[in-house]
Amino acid sequence: MTDLKVKRKFWIQSANFKSKNFEPVDFNTAKMVLLSHNWALELLYYEEMSMREEENCLPGIGFEVDELEHILHICPLDEEEALCFYMRDSQRKTDSSLEWVADKASIKMQIRLLELFFAEKYDELIQLCDGKVERQG
Repeated sequence: MTDLKVKRKFWIQSANFKSKNFEPVDFNTAKMVLLSHNWALELLYYEEMSMREEENCLPGIGFEVDELEHILHICPLDEEEALCFYMRDSQRKTDSSLEWVADKASIKMQIRLLELFFAEKYDELIQLCDGKVERQG
């Protein structure tokens, strides 16, 4: 298993598509940030934008490996569940990227996906996801 103390770049994205990059963190710090961020406030902003019919996106937290070669993006839906995306960039080979989705992932599942991501156990991470989408480039 890859050391969970390895640090990964991460960002937090707001409903208005703006994101803030942070210093790389290890797994334990990433888990703490995921669990302690004020997602209720972020989701309230998302709902307000939706009601005003403004362009928006689900707020979330993203982690990356090797300059966007691998990305895990966790978008909380409420206090209990999140929409999680794992993306593996294959643009160098096919000009597309593969994306796996875990819909309505529990907090326990979010933490497990995060742990597998930090451990670089991508095949195990994919097995926990609900489905796959191929995006053209």
